[in-house]
Amino acid sequence: MGDLPGLPEGRRPLPGRDPDPARQLPVEPRGGDSPHPDEHRRPDRPAQPAGTGHPHRSPRRKPGHRDHRQQTRRTARPDPAKSPQRRTADRLAGIAGGLPGAVGTLALSGRGHFRLLAHTADIGLEVRAPSRQELFVVAAAGFRNLIFGEVSAAEVVRRQVRVEAGNGPELLVAWLNEILCLCELGRLVPAGVEIRELTDQHLSAVISGEPFDPARHTVERSAKAVTYHQLVVEERRDGWYARVYIDL
Repeated sequence: MGDLPGLPEGRRPLPGRDPDPARQLPVEPRGGDSPHPDEHRRPDRPAQPAGTGHPHRSPRRKPGHRDHRQQTRRTARPDPAKSPQRRTADRLAGIAGGLPGAVGTLALSGRGHFRLLAHTADIGLEVRAPSRQELFVVAAAGFRNLIFGEVSAAEVVRRQVRVEAGNGPELLVAWLNEILCLCELGRLVPAGVEIRELTDQHLSAVISGEPFDPARHTVERSAKAVTYHQLVVEERRDGWYARVYIDL
């Protein structure tokens, strides 16, 4: 097939198109009459030798070549023993290790018992008792020991406490937070607990103890608040069970 009129010599139309000679414009080679690109190169940029590639690009890597830059970007594996979570857990384990009901052991208190649970950001209190009323008494004893450790206190003063909540688990949180206020703000070291009324949403009790004396008492850990994190209060076949976490 010969060249169509209106196209430069050597140029052919795209498939499926029938060019109109009246609409074709004359086409000249880029850079003038000469099609050779080196004749129109900028004077400040020398011609690139054939086969050397782009002057600003690294040569093509050979098979088996390893880039040392990628090797230097590799980071060492972190040591699990030095992770923040591991350090926090070790610190809490050390705190709980000197308290009654240390991690992995049980401390007896009346007809129930409690133990402390190490956690990455706080510390937990696990309580078991035959009845719900005794569950709240043992929880108070465990919380007192978490703050003051093994301490002896006389029933010198008595404080009446009333707390309300939406349900039983929330009532336990409110109960322990009320004890925390008595210890932190009231400077009271609890010695005994007498629960007078207990329902799903209401608790009335009397807490007895003595004022905090730095010469005789030591604060093992200052708690911020009792939280709802992983809160559990339930009746089981062998009695009542509770788990609550305290923000340190």
